[in-house]
Amino acid sequence: MKRSVVPCDPMRNIQRYEHNGATSWVVCLKRAGEKYIEYFADGAEGKRASLRRAKAWRGAMERKLEPWNKLHRRSALNTSGHIGISILMDRTRAGTPVQRCVALWSTADGGRRKKSFSVLVYGKAGALKRAITARRQGVADLLAARAVR
Repeated sequence: MKRSVVPCDPMRNIQRYEHNGATSWVVCLKRAGEKYIEYFADGAEGKRASLRRAKAWRGAMERKLEPWNKLHRRSALNTSGHIGISILMDRTRAGTPVQRCVALWSTADGGRRKKSFSVLVYGKAGALKRAITARRQGVADLLAARAVR
């Protein structure tokens, strides 16, 4: 199955590498914790030709690999036990401390969305359940939007 890549920076994941007189382009991709790195030396054909080879390799790898996403990252500071869900203490405008369950997710256009649920209103279990549901719906919307492209 061929995947289309969203048009963005033409130099994404490509950097110039110059060390001890050697010059090349390096392409670095990372998917599911695995790194894919390839160097393209300038050689006799020159800088532009090696950049073309680097872009071609990057394009072939992007079509071969799963699309990049941030959905499965988890912070060591996560205390809720759920990816994208935080339980935090906040303050109202009056300065009263209030505990909230906050759901965070990415949108198809690269933005971020957030929904917050008060522990005072829903109770801790209810707020956590609502936050989990909100995030799952947000992630489902993101994946559906990606599938349409």
